[in-house]
Amino acid sequence: MNARMKSLRSLLALALLTGFAAAPTAAQVPGISFNLAPRVGYFTPLGPMFEDAGDEVKLGSGLAVGVSAELGLLGIPFGLRANVDHVLNTSVEVAGTELTDEATMTVITGDLVFGGPRILPVRPYLLVGGGVKQYDLGAGEVGEESDLALHVGAGVDLKFGPLGLVAEVSDYVSWFEAFDERKMQNDIFASIGIRVGMF
Repeated sequence: MNARMKSLRSLLALALLTGFAAAPTAAQVPGISFNLAPRVGYFTPLGPMFEDAGDEVKLGSGLAVGVSAELGLLGIPFGLRANVDHVLNTSVEVAGTELTDEATMTVITGDLVFGGPRILPVRPYLLVGGGVKQYDLGAGEVGEESDLALHVGAGVDLKFGPLGLVAEVSDYVSWFEAFDERKMQNDIFASIGIRVGMF
């Protein structure tokens, strides 16, 4: 788990450094745009993962990091986006009692991004997509689980030349299975980041 977290941190750092290095010399390719957006934010689940002997088992809220890469093509009314969000070490709680603080969650999705009209530097957008949600709940717990996830969200993009700021709130919807029961999960990510126009 520590190796996975270090790898994700390295990926985010590389994306950020690559973006800043490329921003001053980013070339315009007619009909094509490509952006990188490393982000940091806050994760909170809206309910428990499952119940054990009547006690709710849930993840605690915590810090999250993410990065997205978005491709725009002339004539297509939406952007194509690859997205990774990762919850750093958080807790697993049973009936309000913390059992471990070493749980993590990683979500990888492909999204369609629908941008609204840009008003001066501000552009709102909606996104919808799907992918895989991976839980690592630590030793002694349910362990690892992978679930299909629906991704929906909204945000705003403030453009300042090749650089910009993004603020986004999204929900990863999935169904967690335990004890032969499946429970709907709504995992909320609120994040801010830097958008770097590569071309």
